[in-house]
Amino acid sequence: MNDSDSSSSSLSRSIMQDRQARDKDPFYSSSSYSESSDENDEKSTSSPIRKESYQTLQTRREAAVILDNPELLFMYSNARNDSLAGTRHHFTKILCGYADKEEESNKKQKSSRVPIPRS
Repeated sequence: MNDSDSSSSSLSRSIMQDRQARDKDPFYSSSSYSESSDENDEKSTSSPIRKESYQTLQTRREAAVILDNPELLFMYSNARNDSLAGTRHHFTKILCGYADKEEESNKKQKSSRVPIPRS
């Protein structure tokens, strides 16, 4: 076995490990490995960026600041009469964008309820 054979096999092994570590197909065969092909892969598999309102962005930024500062988190926890874990979960949902979806579903549920007339 030549030194060139061992160096090329170690290079291909390191390329495969690199691709696997980045959650890509390690057996992707390409005669010329380049970073630009990886960038194209990432661009093609990424989801489209959705536009968010300014108010949503500000709310998410505020949630990030609160989660980053333990004193603020404790203060909001006391104000909400909730545990630290519950408050952290609440602001994490806001940061991830799930709180808006829950509010919309709660509004739909409230509007779909029809009061039963009493006789």
